[in-house]
Amino acid sequence: MLLSASVLWVGCKKEETVTCQSAIRFINDSNYPFNLELDHKEATKINGKQTMQHPVEPGVYEVDLTQAEGFLVAPTMYEHFVTVGSCDTPTIFIHKTKNKLDTE
Repeated sequence: MLLSASVLWVGCKKEETVTCQSAIRFINDSNYPFNLELDHKEATKINGKQTMQHPVEPGVYEVDLTQAEGFLVAPTMYEHFVTVGSCDTPTIFIHKTKNKLDTE
């Protein structure tokens, strides 16, 4: 009887939870910083020649990037929508010369 009780105890495993963080990765190839807004809310500044990750919950986000300095008349502005899944980290590239965003 003792043997069967110990087999039952060993056969029971505690359920493990996997934790991960969803984020949006930004790669700024420009020499100039960009102000980041997510869904029209100020989030952070991405410095020139910087790569950073901004943690978010899974969902669809409107990403607005506005050049913070280094422009003559008007700042370069980008608007993009990105979908972030659970444990997902999509990447947005701010190009130095293409004047556009790319996503991965």
